[in-house]
Amino acid sequence: MGVSCNKNKKQGRDSREKCVDSLLQPLINLHRWGNMGKTLIEIEKDVKNLTISEKELLVDELLLEIDPTPRAEVDRLRHELIKQRYADVAEGRVQGVDGEAVVAKIRKSLNEKN
Repeated sequence: MGVSCNKNKKQGRDSREKCVDSLLQPLINLHRWGNMGKTLIEIEKDVKNLTISEKELLVDELLLEIDPTPRAEVDRLRHELIKQRYADVAEGRVQGVDGEAVVAKIRKSLNEKN
């Protein structure tokens, strides 16, 4: 694809945005002008050639397009939920479930469907 985006914490937001913009440009062109840009099949081929880090970066940016909630806010909300669930278990408001029992129940259910 010719673009290399390294997902490291030292890379500034501006350079990450430029990198993502260059990765997304063919998709943007396809959306705006139909077949004047790369086709979706060509974009899929390009994405398959990305490194795992580049794919993670691309997914993060695509998800931000769908839900622009800042990552820090998502992390904060997730942390609050984890704390609340832990407190619920620790204070006896809910009971934990044995993980092995859950997996066994899921396996049994899947085997019954086949």
